[in-house]
Amino acid sequence: MPPPSVVPVARDWETPGVFGINKREAHVKLRSYAAPAEALRAYTLRDGKETSTRLQPLNGSDWAFQLYAKPEDVPREVLMGMATPSQGWAQIAVPGSWELQGHGSPQYLNFDYPFPINPPFVPETNPTGVYRREFPSVQPQGGTRSFLVVESADSAVYVWLNGRCIGYSQDSRLPAEFEVSCALLPPGGGTNVLVLQVMKWSDGSYLEDQDMWRLPGLHRSVYVLHKPATHITDFAVQTPLTFDDKAKLTDARLEVQVDVEVDDQSGPLEFLSMIARLYRQDTDALVRGDTSLTAVYDQSPVHMAEAGLTPLWTARNQAEARGRTGRGARAKFSMDAMILHGAGRPAQLWSADRPHLYLLTLSLVDARGSALEHEACQVGFRTTSVRNKKLVHNGWPILIRGVNRHEHNDRTGRTVSFASMLEDARLMKRLNFNAVRCSHYPNEDAWYEVCALIGLYVVDEANVETHGFDATLSKPELNPTAAPAWLAAVVDRGVRMYERDKNHPAIIMWSLGNEAGYGAAHLAMAGYLRARDPSRLTHYEGGGSRTPATDIICPMYARVHQAEELAGNADDPRPVILCEYAHAMGNSSGNVAEYWRAFDGVEGVEGGFVWDWADQALVKAGTEGGAELQYWAYGGDFGETRHDAQFCLNGIVWPDREPHPCAWEFKFLQRPLRITACPATSKHMAVEVVSTTPFGYTCETAMKVTLQRAEGIKVLTDGELGPTRVMDSEEAEYIDMDFGCLGGIDPRSAGPDDIVNVETYLTKPTLWAEAGHTLQHDQIPLSDWAKPYAAWLATKAPKPPQAAAPKAKVPPPVKSEEGEEGEEGEEARAGPTFRVCPDTGALVSFCDPVLGELLAAPVVLCLYRAPTDNDRGGSGGTSHAARWRLAGLDRLRPEPGSVVVAADEADASHVRVTFVLVPRPAQAGEEEEGVIVEGVGVGETGGTHWLSEASKEAAGPLPTQPPGAARIPVTVEYRLDAARRQLSMAWEVDATSALPGVPDGKGSLARVGVRFGVPSQFRAPMWYGLGPHECYPDRLASGRLAAWREDDIRKLHTPYIFPSESGGRADVRWMVLVNDAKAGLLAFSPAERTPLQMSVSPYSLESFEKARHDHELEASGFTHVHLDAAHMGLGGDDSWSPSVHSKYLVTPKKYAFDMVLGVVDGGNDWDCAVTAAHQAWRGV
Repeated sequence: MPPPSVVPVARDWETPGVFGINKREAHVKLRSYAAPAEALRAYTLRDGKETSTRLQPLNGSDWAFQLYAKPEDVPREVLMGMATPSQGWAQIAVPGSWELQGHGSPQYLNFDYPFPINPPFVPETNPTGVYRREFPSVQPQGGTRSFLVVESADSAVYVWLNGRCIGYSQDSRLPAEFEVSCALLPPGGGTNVLVLQVMKWSDGSYLEDQDMWRLPGLHRSVYVLHKPATHITDFAVQTPLTFDDKAKLTDARLEVQVDVEVDDQSGPLEFLSMIARLYRQDTDALVRGDTSLTAVYDQSPVHMAEAGLTPLWTARNQAEARGRTGRGARAKFSMDAMILHGAGRPAQLWSADRPHLYLLTLSLVDARGSALEHEACQVGFRTTSVRNKKLVHNGWPILIRGVNRHEHNDRTGRTVSFASMLEDARLMKRLNFNAVRCSHYPNEDAWYEVCALIGLYVVDEANVETHGFDATLSKPELNPTAAPAWLAAVVDRGVRMYERDKNHPAIIMWSLGNEAGYGAAHLAMAGYLRARDPSRLTHYEGGGSRTPATDIICPMYARVHQAEELAGNADDPRPVILCEYAHAMGNSSGNVAEYWRAFDGVEGVEGGFVWDWADQALVKAGTEGGAELQYWAYGGDFGETRHDAQFCLNGIVWPDREPHPCAWEFKFLQRPLRITACPATSKHMAVEVVSTTPFGYTCETAMKVTLQRAEGIKVLTDGELGPTRVMDSEEAEYIDMDFGCLGGIDPRSAGPDDIVNVETYLTKPTLWAEAGHTLQHDQIPLSDWAKPYAAWLATKAPKPPQAAAPKAKVPPPVKSEEGEEGEEGEEARAGPTFRVCPDTGALVSFCDPVLGELLAAPVVLCLYRAPTDNDRGGSGGTSHAARWRLAGLDRLRPEPGSVVVAADEADASHVRVTFVLVPRPAQAGEEEEGVIVEGVGVGETGGTHWLSEASKEAAGPLPTQPPGAARIPVTVEYRLDAARRQLSMAWEVDATSALPGVPDGKGSLARVGVRFGVPSQFRAPMWYGLGPHECYPDRLASGRLAAWREDDIRKLHTPYIFPSESGGRADVRWMVLVNDAKAGLLAFSPAERTPLQMSVSPYSLESFEKARHDHELEASGFTHVHLDAAHMGLGGDDSWSPSVHSKYLVTPKKYAFDMVLGVVDGGNDWDCAVTAAHQAWRGV
């Protein structure tokens, strides 16, 4: 093989048929433990540290590094290790990316390739990093064969050791292993010099076009594994299970196949044997740490077996310069798992809800009975299949509550630590996810072990994506997967994925890749996987998600009705599981409740995987106002000219894993228990609890039940949910309470604000949560118990008296400045005043004699919002944001001469204002400020995902009238009630012509409401509505109705990395902004009217629209308030087409709504302020 510094006619990195030279065949991860205690210790304390004494790690920050412009520039003496690092070399950490360590700049792209498409060629200028590491030779006891493992090299790597070219590898997400036994110096013979030449691009890059940061480097560990001359080379574990028609286990087996390479000097095969031991994990002894897991295994195995070795092959060992020959042998075990003798019962099965695990150790023993080495792996008894449109796991249908996850860290890129894996898995469980898709490549080996321990189903995915060949995913023949020249390279990626990961019990599906067209390579890969593994399913979306290569129908971004239509095909028995749905870009994830109505209620629609887990931002250093700061950066922030901007920000958690508000929506909709009022025949106030999984929810839990009324909270019960036992979907448990606990409150006359809260929480810690963690919070209308209450009441004589409601705190009287007393002892005071601007018709002053001026900016009509990423979705002017700006809704003003302010001569407290809003002309410089109308991803409209075709029609044709044609007549009536200290506003808005040229029913206003400013001293918000987190009309299932409060408006700010409309709260009855004395401005919609959408922020709408990062938002010095009678949903089926469902649109039409401004004085008491606000809202 010629050295890379001598360019052959066909370069390896531009030859599709060359994806490995001298690379060993794929196998499970091997560790060659020298003693059983090492294996037990490795799987007991999971902290990411290897315990095998035969594994020589080479990770660290002491690698020497030099970056060259192209492979040909690397001097031969550098590769051979003869050049001592000097000037021009730097130190670098491995694992890691060189671009995140000061050598070049990262680039983010969605599906465009970072170079011209001309397969198999890559640019001549091809950044090439040379890594150099010196390390000593060691000879662990019993180790005479040595193997260098490079777990991840992006995108291709040549390996040189002590001047010898060892081999070459592609596929940046699977390990490359090379035998280096003869290249290593003998112990005491000097220091080894390892040189790795890593090319940023290769022909393999054409198969790795995932939506991600394109980061070259060594992303995972590098190490040398020393093994004995006779050693285990691979092993496979299968757990065949049989169930009857009632899903009862009738047969279970553990089948193990172990491959061994036998050195000729080891003697006859009959002198060797293999011993298998199976240990049970003690689930009661599981302990969690911040960066580790402790999973204790029984000291004695529950099963043990011994098997001899049979010949498999004999061949000359090409890696041995001495010409020694080796033999292959195999040992097989088949154990009856219906009776594990050490446990006295059948094997316990593994599922995400009940992740029972075992540890299998394999010991290779010689003729003297001495163990040559030991290997180990987790074992979970499980099998997955498809039956009658259901995904069946261990005999029971399961629903996928899944999420897509990239390997991403905001500081180290694709290098993720064991602690971060633990954090991800635990948080997924706390958010009630049960499955994760490895998007879009095989992950670090430890990730699968964490998922098995904690309980997450895994879809393992081959490192194959070629989206850039066919941006609209409509011409599969353009993809390499359809070309014979690429067949071997594509299939190899699936084969090696399987062979490395085949023993991980958490994996339930093998994915053939992502967005790579559809061709013969997929059928070949699927055939291999099905033949090798009958216990799992194949998965692939490309080609329409229903090809023969996939065992499930797995569309991406199908609308709800499309998923239902696919499931309704009686001729296809496969379930529909969305491989990607609910594109969570920025302030998104509206409509998720609509998907979950289908998942829970439509036969054959069996769940999906949210896109995606974490915002893929990178930390960047900068300055602001002369001060240094660090902020999260996205595409374009590193100076790259070709990028896809913020399209990498699709997570339901921030890069630091703090949950977005939408994460709570997923948590609620995926909750493990269904909690409702008891059946109508009950004579008790009972709560019915049903598990949403057939395997039951076995965590030890308790429930706190409270009655919430406008006047306060009453605890009904707080205790454990009876005896802890398995609840399957056909069973229910009940919390029985006597109606007497209500104290005479009658559910038959309960109002909409009378609610029973049921909080379910853990009483004992788990691997993924502490004791006290809230699993879910349900709210049930008290009126749901009306019939049981009537039945209970009939048994009582006499009728119990109606109890008084909880006594509310009443605010103390506030003295006027004069201190005069009025009639009946009330304090006399002057009422507030208001003023309307005669030029604009806006309310410019609402002044209270005690609190002073309560407005810092006028009350004006607002029909616009700072566009979200979804608002920008759509090309050619079809996006909501483009239509709003085309109509001028972002710059409305009263038409000159249209303002009429009419005061009632008989009643000065009554003023009527009429005017017409029209857009003002765009001012000079506005267009240059860079307001984004349509964002990244918009080019994907209608084609990127085959089910999005309908979005073209949904968007409607483009506007036909010129901009500035909007014309909106407005009438406002103001009435001041001085005694109540309230100013009512009755608004009539004719928005019929607000979106000219948009077909009826196709367009939507952003909002219909008012905006105004409040002085900064009134900085503490309170509201009675949904909370505590951000909620919008199509993302409010997780919101809880209550009186909420914060001590600062900044706590209502949602710091999306790319700013937009945010921080809203839905179904708000009233809101208050108070000062330190708990006195301030009250705003509400009358009790009989529809609740409001509220947002309160230190930043203006214009600042949100202008800023490109959260730290760029500019505070105004006062509080900005939006109160909307109607507010458009967020959408989120995707982010490249208008995706807000019709019922959440704000249709251009006539609107009439009432709002009231008032004054609240809580007398330094939060509760008094809440009571006063509630009484004002109720009109008391």
